[in-house]
Amino acid sequence: MKYLDLSRAWRLALVFFVVFLSACAGSRTFTVQQEVLQQLGGAAPVGSYAIKKYQGQGLERSAYAEQLQKNMYRTGLYQARSEQAADYLIDFHYTQDSRQRLVNDYYYDPVFVPYMNYFYGPNGRVYSRLTYYTSYQQYSRVRQVNYNYYTLKVLITRRSDNQSVYQSTVAANSQSAMTEVMPYLMAAVFDGYPGQNAHVREIVFDLDEPGAGLGLQQGLQTPDSMKSEVEAAARQ
Repeated sequence: MKYLDLSRAWRLALVFFVVFLSACAGSRTFTVQQEVLQQLGGAAPVGSYAIKKYQGQGLERSAYAEQLQKNMYRTGLYQARSEQAADYLIDFHYTQDSRQRLVNDYYYDPVFVPYMNYFYGPNGRVYSRLTYYTSYQQYSRVRQVNYNYYTLKVLITRRSDNQSVYQSTVAANSQSAMTEVMPYLMAAVFDGYPGQNAHVREIVFDLDEPGAGLGLQQGLQTPDSMKSEVEAAARQ
């Protein structure tokens, strides 16, 4: 049986229409996974804190330390004058890992299927005519998608006995740069503080909300403003 393919323009138009409907179906979101380990018994500690500084730490880490400090209000701790005067020391580590995955794309290709249509004429004779009906055939295409796996781990340690009392690790997959993802990791790392021990949960940001889901209060930064701050620090 011979099939007559529709033009490439028809096929691309159909794919675009399906993608357009999918985009309109819901809001844009960004998901971060959080794992909490803590020895606080569900009660937030009271006292002062200081974010640990390392000799020769880079400009990027310094910029992220400032972002972490802006999110410390979630813990209820207040900032100490120095590390030596703090009740708790805050340390953080972040990583970026390049990964790949295979994605199966499905699409439907419209085709004309020919068949013979038989009918009776006015004189009672049987006539035939070649006719076509439209059918859709499914195809699939495998492609490789490159993305980054980002993690941020924050540790709260009691300075008097060097005992770790809180650890929160957040992770997310994204094709965006670190500077665009870090504001969401910072906003998520203390979400629900102090939270349940040995508990894993997902935090979903609505990117269509004010501040790209990060809010506008407490000096929180959007991805664009965070990226500008890091780039400005690098130029100094």
